[in-house]
Parts: sequence; C-alpha cells; structure tokens
Amino acid sequence: MKKILVFGLAVLVLIFAGVHFMNRGGDVRNVERMTAENTLYTQEEIDTAMDIAIKAFSQGFEGCKLLTIAYDEEETLAEIQRQRERHGELKLMVLVSSFHAGENAESCFERDMIYTGWKWILQNGDDGWKMINWGYA
Repeated sequence: MKKILVFGLAVLVLIFAGVHFMNRGGDVRNVERMTAENTLYTQEEIDTAMDIAIKAFSQGFEGCKLLTIAYDEEETLAEIQRQRERHGELKLMVLVSSFHAGENAESCFERDMIYTGWKWILQNGDDGWKMINWGYA
C-alpha cells in the first residue's frame, strides 16, 4: 500500500512538472497582425515571417503576452541599407511588435509594463525565412 502511494505521488509530481514546463513561453493568443501597403514582399511572405516571430515569442518570453505584430517597410528598408554596407545584398524583413510583461514575466523585463517597438529581424535565404535578431536593435 505504501509503495502504491509513493508511486502515485511521484506520478503526480511528474505530471505537474511537465505541465509547468510545457507552458513556459509567451501568450500569443489574440495577437493583432497588421500589414500596411508595401512594395517589397507578398502578403504570404509577411505572414510566414510573422508566424516565425510569433513562434519565437511563444517559446520564450515567459509571463508576457504578445499584443501586436506589424510589418514595417520603412524599418525594413533602413535595415537593408545598414546590412548592405557590411554584407552586400540581403533579403531582410523587419517586424515591429508590442507586448505586455505580466507579473510573472522573465526577470529581464519590468513587470506590468507594455513594451512597444520590439523588432524582429528576419532574413530570407535558400531555405526560407530565418530569425537573425530581435529586441531593440
């Protein structure tokens, strides 16, 4: 009887630990996607890049909630120009987001604060869009 009780408690601890670690990451439910008119990329390319950024947020940013994400052509053109000087011609995209850092947010964020202008910089190569930088870059 005692062995069954100990085994049952061990299983419960493992279940609770698993649920706790599976839920580590940012809340991306109800994020508002915004796209203004643009000349560089198709809506499909922008949506793909947004999906990558949203996934990155959901896998990190514990205790935070992504509010908006937007394609920013002006920032994209500026980033292409900055990178061209160092690396030559690159296909880049800049997304800009806002998010709320809640009471349980990672220690690098001030609690109960809304962050705006958080950038996600992606590069398109032979194997598609890849995240190359994020933050206040």
